[in-house]
Amino acid sequence: MTTHIDDSTAETIKIARDRFRDRQNTYLELAAEAKTAKTAMESAQDALNSLLNDALDGQPTLFTDTPEPDSFDLPGEAVEGQLTSDEAATRLDSLVEPAIPPGTLKALAAGGVQTFAEMQEFINQHPNRGLTAIKGVGKAKMDAINAATDAFWARRQAAREQHADFDAEPETETETELDDALELDDEPEPAASGVDF
Repeated sequence: MTTHIDDSTAETIKIARDRFRDRQNTYLELAAEAKTAKTAMESAQDALNSLLNDALDGQPTLFTDTPEPDSFDLPGEAVEGQLTSDEAATRLDSLVEPAIPPGTLKALAAGGVQTFAEMQEFINQHPNRGLTAIKGVGKAKMDAINAATDAFWARRQAAREQHADFDAEPETETETELDDALELDDEPEPAASGVDF
């Protein structure tokens, strides 16, 4: 069965196909321009990162190989989910056991992250990707960052608990004697034998 298309319908189909091809060509041209612009932007970002890294290479790095303090100044109580001022200022290159590898620190620094405060701010700005939004920070580097920061927070919590233990008041002799007396009173009474004397 053959379908017959009149001349006006054929002309309408031809015009629609031509418009589609024009729009498709425009789309492909714009996609090529966007790809070129993206490549140029990435190249400029790499050049900027290289410039910053070269500028930093000749400068002394402060706090490198500075051990973490065994005890901490704990002014006031820590608030859940918020950094204290000394935590916020803690440099990531000062973390030890395990330390964040130098290449990872370099990538973080290129992304503007060198302290816990900067890390928290960056993560807040990039909630979906977190630190992996930084060029050069992938799963392996995130594992190293997490290992170092988790160990830091575990030591920090242990120091807080130890600090809390020192703040507890020791028992006085009177309290100890009272506790001993109460323990004597708590001894079970002998069971009745059922025989009255």
